[in-house]
Amino acid sequence: MARDLVMLGHLEIGGCKKMGEVLFTENEAENGSLIFPQLRILEIKSLPKLERFCHGNYIEFPCLSQLLMENCPALKTFISSGSSLDTCTPPLFDTKVTFPELEQLKVQFMESLDKIWDNQLDASSFCQLNNLSVDSCNKLLNIFPFSMLEKVQRLDKLEIWGCDSLEEIFESQGLDAGQSQTQKSTPPILTESVAKFVFPKLTQLDLYYVGKLKVLCHQKHTSEWPSLKKLNVCGCKQVQIFASELSSFPRANGDDQLEADIKYSLFWTGKATFPSLEELKLAYNDNMKEIWHGQHILGDYFPKLKVLDLTQFPEQLVIQPFVFQSPNLEKLVVSKAPFQEIFKCQGLGGVEKPAPAPIQLSGLRLHELHELTCLWKEESNLESVFSDLKILEVLRCRKLKNLVPSFISFKNLTTLEVFACHGLINLIEYSTVKSMVQLTRMSIRECHMLKEIISCVDDEVKDGIVFSQLKYLQLCGLPRLASFCAGSCSFEFVSLEEVIVMGCPNMEIFSHGECSTPKKLQWVKLTKYGGEGFWEGNLNCTIQKMFIEKVGCHGLENLKFSEFPELIEIWNKKPQEILPFKSLRFLEVCNYNSSKFLLTSFMALGLVQLSKLKVTNCATMEQVITGQGTEDLFPSLFTIILESCPNLKCFYEGSSGLEFPRLRRIMVVNCPVLAAFASSFSSDQKKEITTNDPKSEEWSVIPTQPFFSDKVVLPSLKELQLCRINVNVKWHTSTASFCFKNLMNLIIQGFDNLKFLFSSCMARGLVVLERLEIRECKRMGGIIVTENAEEKENLIFPQLKYLLIKDLQNLVGFYLGNCFVEFPSLKDLKVVNCPELKGFIVKYFESTSCIDDTQTLFNKQAAFPNLKWLTISHLKNLGIIWHNKLYVDSFCKLESLTVENCEKLLTVFPSIEAAFPNLKWLTITHLKNLKTIWHSKLSANSFCRLKSLTVENCEKLLTLFPSTEATFPNLEWLTITHLKNLEILWHSKLWIFEISEFNVKETHPVIDTKFKQLRIKGLPRLKHVWNKDPQGTLTFHNLESVKVSCCGSLKNLFPASIGKSLLQLQKLHLYQCGVEEIVPMGEQEAETVVSFEFPQVTSLKLEVLPRFQCFYPGKHITVWPMLKEFCFSHFNQVKRADGHEQLDFPIQLPHFSMEKV
Repeated sequence: MARDLVMLGHLEIGGCKKMGEVLFTENEAENGSLIFPQLRILEIKSLPKLERFCHGNYIEFPCLSQLLMENCPALKTFISSGSSLDTCTPPLFDTKVTFPELEQLKVQFMESLDKIWDNQLDASSFCQLNNLSVDSCNKLLNIFPFSMLEKVQRLDKLEIWGCDSLEEIFESQGLDAGQSQTQKSTPPILTESVAKFVFPKLTQLDLYYVGKLKVLCHQKHTSEWPSLKKLNVCGCKQVQIFASELSSFPRANGDDQLEADIKYSLFWTGKATFPSLEELKLAYNDNMKEIWHGQHILGDYFPKLKVLDLTQFPEQLVIQPFVFQSPNLEKLVVSKAPFQEIFKCQGLGGVEKPAPAPIQLSGLRLHELHELTCLWKEESNLESVFSDLKILEVLRCRKLKNLVPSFISFKNLTTLEVFACHGLINLIEYSTVKSMVQLTRMSIRECHMLKEIISCVDDEVKDGIVFSQLKYLQLCGLPRLASFCAGSCSFEFVSLEEVIVMGCPNMEIFSHGECSTPKKLQWVKLTKYGGEGFWEGNLNCTIQKMFIEKVGCHGLENLKFSEFPELIEIWNKKPQEILPFKSLRFLEVCNYNSSKFLLTSFMALGLVQLSKLKVTNCATMEQVITGQGTEDLFPSLFTIILESCPNLKCFYEGSSGLEFPRLRRIMVVNCPVLAAFASSFSSDQKKEITTNDPKSEEWSVIPTQPFFSDKVVLPSLKELQLCRINVNVKWHTSTASFCFKNLMNLIIQGFDNLKFLFSSCMARGLVVLERLEIRECKRMGGIIVTENAEEKENLIFPQLKYLLIKDLQNLVGFYLGNCFVEFPSLKDLKVVNCPELKGFIVKYFESTSCIDDTQTLFNKQAAFPNLKWLTISHLKNLGIIWHNKLYVDSFCKLESLTVENCEKLLTVFPSIEAAFPNLKWLTITHLKNLKTIWHSKLSANSFCRLKSLTVENCEKLLTLFPSTEATFPNLEWLTITHLKNLEILWHSKLWIFEISEFNVKETHPVIDTKFKQLRIKGLPRLKHVWNKDPQGTLTFHNLESVKVSCCGSLKNLFPASIGKSLLQLQKLHLYQCGVEEIVPMGEQEAETVVSFEFPQVTSLKLEVLPRFQCFYPGKHITVWPMLKEFCFSHFNQVKRADGHEQLDFPIQLPHFSMEKV
């Protein structure tokens, strides 16, 4: 069929869930080279089962110019020949497919892709490629083989996004072609040969969030990008230096790495590397310490750089060289950095450096520099550097106290914008403003502490200020602004066309001096987009009139009542009228005690832009909104926060319905009498009396009305937090499914009267819930309770990812009923301090209100197929965690388990079918009756990925590991403390530490463990860590740290063969133990001199070892070349190696025979 599509020009295939290949051939003889002779565009998208485009030996696309391959997670190769002899992972493209005219290639979200190109390709294939995008191919280690260099000579744009394993862009030169992809991930030994990469046509290179990328190529190389104009490097966290001179490349013998911290540079450069680069953006590269590493003038390497954009980098990153040594730099953007000062011009010891040469910088944008206090200091010699600056933008620098020093001249500045700099009190000095003769636009917004724009002292004012070019002046959201200038300076605005003054309620006058404006200015706007305005003949009279009329609040976007008590008069003046706060977006009301309500429904009609409402510590307030109202209140409201209002009874009181179309978050905390969000009763009406008697026959106490009644519509609600309020049942059953259909986060805390949270019917409506927290509800017996004992429909939480159940003193179970409950997306589960908990799922018999008392915490009635983190804490009546039969795949992805303070627990892992194959971190603490951790019968693959084991304060634990086939091959960290009855760490059948019997003459496979850290403390009965010397069959080459303390019966630490093989050991600490020697004498070593080398040990501490005699009882030499810390104290019986008692402690300690320290 495909052979008949000779005119097909565009083929798009997507969303076919079962498609395994696009082109099916019954036999390889049918496979031909020109099946789609006119095809120009091929798109393959969202095919989860696709393994290849076709099966065969060769296919050609002679006219194909665009190829898109997206979201095909099983696809590894484009064409497969199916040879059984081919054991290597095939690349996506090889000699079996040819694209002679391909110009654009996009490869995105290909999870199984190991390699894009083979080292050998058809000579004509990919030679026209000019646009390449690779996105989220997380198994790729590199993009190009070295052989592809000649085929990318026409490449114009290269874009790489989010390839998590990518370490280099070009595969290192000189690698053996037969090596596996895994082997290639290790950088090769560098030779003296220098590879050269040239991209003659490339104009744009984008590297975004490539977390492991370090270099262009691990081989010694240079690169040339003669046409490159734009370079973006963002989110590449392993890059520590952006560019370095080739002369600083580390040599193969490592001589240049004496400090052991030489950084890989992304680019190794020469003067021909970036001759045309105009725009450079470096963002979110958290480990980047340097932009440029070299001895030569940076401007010689980036001669045409015009735009430099730096976002989120460490404070130690120095940007001055790129600014002061780039003669053509026109725009500088610095964002999200911890700088206190941007430009420093001081030498060592604070000595002032000569001023840098003038540069052409015309644009400076500073954004979200939260620690910035000044751009540069008064004493900095930088007045000539920014003489050409035309645009200055300072945004969200909240600690900025001084915009520029008084000596700075801005003779070319045309645009000044300052936004949300809350540390500013005065903006600009008089002397600086005098120089701003070219200023055409000034916008000062949302600076909450700003009192005046221009600061001047009358004594220094000799003449007025003339703004000959200023056309636009905006003063918005400046609640403390009193005037444009507090001095007597006169102002002349020759060209002023537009003035906006909004949200400046304290501005009484424009200037105390004379102020002239052109005749064409006849309006001071109250909004950005026209509409209301004032004019009283001149600016001073106009501002005075606006102050008298109290219209300064019209433009306020953020208002805190506590900061502007004078506005309360406006607020309370006419409660039946619409408030004049049309621009208000954020309203915070704190300590407002002038009324029992905040707003009438008529007043609220004016708050059309309000997005966040916060009411706190209002002791007399009973309702936030009162009145008959309308459903159209707050069309833009996103967030409601009500906190610490002791008499607040409801948010809204009235008979009308209430709809919040955009409300996403409700938070109510510490409002003890609040019983309903919206109430249809007035505060004078009596409520139905309810009982709080815990012996009541009713399962729950019915209040006068539910918290969310049917008059409240919340279609967009995503987050609900209710803490310590007076609620029994929280929402109306008939409306809950509609109000909560988009609910993602739910936090319930401190509901003393509540017995259950949801009915099973309501719980089924929580289809997008992702986070659920229930805390401190004293009477709660179940979180979800069935409505019908015969109910059989499964209960599913499809999106729930996090579940916390904490401090529920009477909780019996999460779900009381007979249904199967599934948590397909749950990753994190914490059950803490629920002393009466009998099981996660507990059968509940409605007719008798009886609870099944025979269940374990987890059984086959619940499924947790994707759970990763589980915490079980302070369940004092818990006897068994897991039933011996669980639902299929439950806990199979569990990675972390913490079990603590469960008094009745006797074992953690009983005889269960689950093998926990993905468990990595296991913490067991304060289980005072625990006797065993593991069941004696575990399968061989049980706990095969366990990396960390911590066991603490388990008084009755006798053995640490079971007598099983499980070997724990990936264990790296072991911490065991305060196990006073423990004598054996591992059973004799286990190969770690407890060495089984074997014939030393026989050949045994050498096992190199991954063990890294050992911490042992408070094991008074422990005698040996290793019971026998493995004599080479078991090594601990990865062991880095050993710390042992308070083990009075311990006699020695390492067997001889292990003591001689600790090549990575860095720390060895022994404290308050019965150790007599570190290494006991091995068999047949009495007359030989034994050498112990510790090449990486930096810290050795031997303290309070009263029985310690020597490091090794035989003749020996120890070598400690890296030792920096040596502590040796409180010994009683130290002896020499020859057995003679040593009573004093000379510098050359007799219990160590040392060759080199």
